[in-house]
Amino acid sequence: MNIAVIGAGAIGMLCSYYLASTHNVTLVTRSVEQSDKINQVGLTLYRSSHTYTLKKMNAIPIELFTPENIDLMIVTVKQHQLESLLPTLQLISQNTPLLFLQNGMGHLELLHNVSSSTIFAGIVKHGAIKVNSHTVEHRGVGDISIGRIKGKLDLHPFESNTSDFFPIKIVNDISRRMVEN
Repeated sequence: MNIAVIGAGAIGMLCSYYLASTHNVTLVTRSVEQSDKINQVGLTLYRSSHTYTLKKMNAIPIELFTPENIDLMIVTVKQHQLESLLPTLQLISQNTPLLFLQNGMGHLELLHNVSSSTIFAGIVKHGAIKVNSHTVEHRGVGDISIGRIKGKLDLHPFESNTSDFFPIKIVNDISRRMVEN
């Protein structure tokens, strides 16, 4: 599966690292410098005093990104950055599912302006911190709860992505859970 992760902060890098073990992941960065660094040295994860590096991580800056041949797009940018991202999101195929991983619920109103017919939202309960432009520290293993906002609930993109360090849960009441968190 071809997955694009938009946002190369702590959560974007964490998701990219774990999903790349079973999928073809493209990490979309804000800057050319960050994408160049990741393409040169790989994406590094620190966890429990161990260091792991994925040498084959594909990174591209947002201004060069064209959302073609994407099976799933995961948006991990901060909520206040979403509005400037809408023109890029409008370029994706209507059949490409979108997963939004932001704090709060304010972004849900913006999702009505996105052409995708399938939209998911998620709650990240992992502890992660961005160490530098190509390194994330996984400080606490939690899970990601994912639920449908609109469209069909196709579990295929998420079924093969569970691991002890990166569990994914499918929930039916994501809006309620977002209010509680």
